[in-house]
Amino acid sequence: MESKDIFVSTGAFSGRATTAVQSLLGAGVHNVELSGGKPDAGLRGDVLGLSSQVRMQLHNYFPPPEQPFVFNLASRNVEVRSRTLECMLDALDLSVELSATRYSVHAGFLADPPVSSLGRTWNLSDLAPFGEAQRIFLDSIGILAEAARERGVKILVENNVLTEKTRQACGDEVLLMASHDQIEEMMALVPEDVGLLLDVAHLNVSAQTLGFDREKALRSLSTYARGYHLGNNDGVSDSNLAVTEHSWFWPGLSDRATFATLEVAPAPDVDFHEQVVLVQKLWADVARS
Repeated sequence: MESKDIFVSTGAFSGRATTAVQSLLGAGVHNVELSGGKPDAGLRGDVLGLSSQVRMQLHNYFPPPEQPFVFNLASRNVEVRSRTLECMLDALDLSVELSATRYSVHAGFLADPPVSSLGRTWNLSDLAPFGEAQRIFLDSIGILAEAARERGVKILVENNVLTEKTRQACGDEVLLMASHDQIEEMMALVPEDVGLLLDVAHLNVSAQTLGFDREKALRSLSTYARGYHLGNNDGVSDSNLAVTEHSWFWPGLSDRATFATLEVAPAPDVDFHEQVVLVQKLWADVARS
């Protein structure tokens, strides 16, 4: 198997994204995925300033907008959808400046959650009909994919995570692309050059919540997967734990995907360079088996 690109996400780091990048550089990591964070007037310039030392790509909520809101490509609220697309077009432009070849986004939601709900249980009312949200999302992805083609960047869509608490509060259908069937259906409908960013940690939680087979889903969805988000959790919440040689997903990783990003929270016992080396080794071992 040819060598895969292994990135580490800044999403689980606190503080400035560039501080996280510098910390990862110090740990021997040279591929970084910028994700999340807070708005910062000097952030863009600082990111570009680091681009000679580290290879970077962007994920969804980066650069963070001046007025924080939850990106939603499926929103019935015209302002939210327009702002989401505007921010993502800006991310595409920054991707070009960074010579990044891909930009990944989240699948949409059937309602617009407040920023305060991120990382917590959602309790939303006035959900859009599933079909309407799907239609709006597909229209949005079409716009984004066309803009990405013009810039020479590939778009990937990430599957959502549905926890049991959010399911109890909102029902089974509050997020697009949470179940195995929903992910397959959506990937058959998006433009041909849009790939799947398959988040195995999200898949693990959603499988437990909705009762589908995570291993079967991972193997089946390999047809669409062009990249992975990797991390461990207990199947109840997406807790960004480090991967190990015993992580459940190794046998299901596809050689079709060209990269993986570690979405792992920093901790005293987490060595990010060792995490990268572990992913490279075990993914290659799966390909040879």
